[in-house]
Amino acid sequence: MDIPAHLGRMGVALTAAQLQGLSLSEAPTLLLAVPGSGKTTVLVARAAALLDAGVPAEEMLNLTFSRNSARDMEDRFRRLFAGCFPSAPRFSTLHSFCYRLLREFGRQEGRPVPGVVGAEGAPSSEVLIRKAVEAVTGSRPDPDLLTDFAGWVGFAKNRMLAPGSRPPGAPPVFPEVLARYEEEKRAAGLMDYDDMPLYAARILRSRPALCQGWRQRFSRINIDEAQDLSPAQYAVLRLLFPEGRGLFLVGDEDQSIYGFRGASPQELLRFAQSFPGAEVRKMEENFRSRPEILSCCGGFIRLCPERYAKTLRATREKGGRVEQVLPSSMEDAYGEAAALLRELPPGQTAGVLYRNNLTAGPLAGFLREKGIPFRLEPAPAGICRGPIALQNAFLRLCARPGDLEALRRLRFPGELDGGLFEEVFLRADGRQTVPQLLRDCAGRRDHGGFARKLAVLLEDCRRRTPVQALEQFERRTLLGERLAARSEKGDPALCLRERQFRHLCARAGDYGELEGLLRRAEAPEPFRPEEAAVSLSTIHGAKGLEFDWVLLLDAFEGILPGRTALEDLAAGSPQGYYEEMRLFYVAATRARERLVLFSAPKSWALRDSRFFSDFFRRRGTPQVSLPEVGAGTAVSHRVFGEGVVSAREGDALTVAFADGNMKNLSLSYCISKGLLKVLHGDFR
Repeated sequence: MDIPAHLGRMGVALTAAQLQGLSLSEAPTLLLAVPGSGKTTVLVARAAALLDAGVPAEEMLNLTFSRNSARDMEDRFRRLFAGCFPSAPRFSTLHSFCYRLLREFGRQEGRPVPGVVGAEGAPSSEVLIRKAVEAVTGSRPDPDLLTDFAGWVGFAKNRMLAPGSRPPGAPPVFPEVLARYEEEKRAAGLMDYDDMPLYAARILRSRPALCQGWRQRFSRINIDEAQDLSPAQYAVLRLLFPEGRGLFLVGDEDQSIYGFRGASPQELLRFAQSFPGAEVRKMEENFRSRPEILSCCGGFIRLCPERYAKTLRATREKGGRVEQVLPSSMEDAYGEAAALLRELPPGQTAGVLYRNNLTAGPLAGFLREKGIPFRLEPAPAGICRGPIALQNAFLRLCARPGDLEALRRLRFPGELDGGLFEEVFLRADGRQTVPQLLRDCAGRRDHGGFARKLAVLLEDCRRRTPVQALEQFERRTLLGERLAARSEKGDPALCLRERQFRHLCARAGDYGELEGLLRRAEAPEPFRPEEAAVSLSTIHGAKGLEFDWVLLLDAFEGILPGRTALEDLAAGSPQGYYEEMRLFYVAATRARERLVLFSAPKSWALRDSRFFSDFFRRRGTPQVSLPEVGAGTAVSHRVFGEGVVSAREGDALTVAFADGNMKNLSLSYCISKGLLKVLHGDFR
């Protein structure tokens, strides 16, 4: 079967670069695919070419990053090659493959396979992590901290950190919390999704005969979105394909934006070193965006040093637009966005992108008021964090006085903590309301006064309208004043949270009773997927999508790039900053026809993202002569202290510091800033 000719009859014409993907070579191959280069079509066509060459479907693994991507590939194969082959290949995620391996091992050994955290009837990871944090710290964590701990746990597993090590930003108690979390899971007979590659790798290492059997099952493996795989997932691949024979990866290190989950572009960058004889090929033609957009995108991403040399080549004619909007206020920014969206030509789509879901609520509410249909990609759940979560928890307790989970989330700084919190939950038996429990606890000398005041406040606000309840809440906590004051000082995250706070306050006037407001606040904004041409999404949520127009909001210093990334950059650890660059690049490359970047409102004490100047003005990357320093070198860092280099890949150093933290550092940056020195002698 002539696969290219068949695709041509289906209206899909493969270019010379795309035809590389149909090669039947068994050499380990990395195909670098720029945004909009048609990589999914190439992978599907490759699967067909292998079937046509006589490779049985059951000997072929086709893996991708997410279930949605796997379904998309499967649907596309059926659409393009329906009836062409006796059997179709299987498309799945690497996690599902690892789970399949674990189940078979369990059957062979007569051992039960752990259940999955969060599955039907099983406790969620949030519940288990909360128990672990409470056991280690002796106090109940707020929801924000639980979210952070969940991220750190996933990062530690995917990066395969040594016991006792801490992910960047994690507190000193993290190793204890992780150990306790693992105990909770084992006691419940559970594993989480991040355990699956780790367990699979452990089994393959400890059972050579089993590992050899699985190696013989598969002669070919095709992997999509390879830049999103973690070291733990690569460990499974190396065990199954130690020489890389039949291994075919498609990815783009420029689109590696899941470092917080443990993904690392370093795995792609050292592909040729990991698999001797490997081939690295490129698909540099972009079929999506106009040249005006690609010119800015290509010049910008070349400033990131952790990448292969690639060129974004436009296949479409000129006619695109790249613009910058200078709003005077956030309301003005939303108004400008609404005005632009009304100009969207019929039949075209627009993506309004932002860094995190703190923007989703206010933006969705504004567009709804203006009568602009939209959909959320995906519909955010639990978009309120920090002070906004406090406000919602208070309203829930007013309307639903028996809601203990709301009490769990109600955190008055310095007041509702320790003894009172624990005593309320200890006394709870399902029959008393929270105000009653607070009154019962009011006799305690250390917090009796606050317990009584809170009980009175909750009972009083229960009889009030939403607006009156919010006024009482704000008067009691001064939350609105604190947020506004801190926003004026230029804290970007608090600016977004203050915006969200004011948004909910404004909505309260539409409701005469608390329960109605809560139902509205807890539900996602209405979206109409069938008729809406406008999509609202975080940048991460828009990965893999494309739009005719892209409007990028919240590109402020401290948001994009984020504050932590900027702090790490100043300390000589730029990997987080490089990922922020890639995130900006991914957002911009979603646009086909028009890209609109929104500056920081003039009324806020915020600065535009530094990425703006780099995006609109191309410049070269300075070259630095790197010293001979490698694994085993003892070093001292001005911020992180003493440590030992565990690995070096070009400019990238991995250093194990004395406090147990592992840091990825840029050697050139550390040298230029005087941040790093060898403990015994100078760099040589």
